[in-house]
Amino acid sequence: MRRGAVMAAFVALALGAIALGSAMPGRAQATPEGASSGRPDVLILVYQQPGQADLVDITYAHVITRAQAQRDLAALAQATGWVVGPGRITNGLAPVQQKMAMTSTVLTIPGVIQNGPSLLPVGPIITAFRPYKRLALIFSVSAREAGVQPHALSEIEIL
Repeated sequence: MRRGAVMAAFVALALGAIALGSAMPGRAQATPEGASSGRPDVLILVYQQPGQADLVDITYAHVITRAQAQRDLAALAQATGWVVGPGRITNGLAPVQQKMAMTSTVLTIPGVIQNGPSLLPVGPIITAFRPYKRLALIFSVSAREAGVQPHALSEIEIL
């Protein structure tokens, strides 16, 4: 499967999970002002590609301005030290609940996951997205392709 198709499938699956978070039984009623809907405000997917720049998708649970998305990318670059380009910022409907509009930024960043799957940059990402109440991080790590042995969760170091 080609790289774009893999990422598209991965993003659609994760966005579906976000959208379903508000469609689960018991969640059909309106959420009171200031209360959480149960789904994250921001979902960040990191798809490791050994030998290539890693794919990163940042999806917001609602539509935000292009300027806000760019500020979030600048905060990510500052917190992580990564070289973060402008990315492709788009607004669209969630793949599962077609009535939910969302903003998504897709970009490639070299070296997001370094030293195989044993070192995940969770702390700097949380720092960059601190203004948001609920944050979900999903790392798709290609341990086998990178030639390293998979680790138990207890062996993964979180920065």
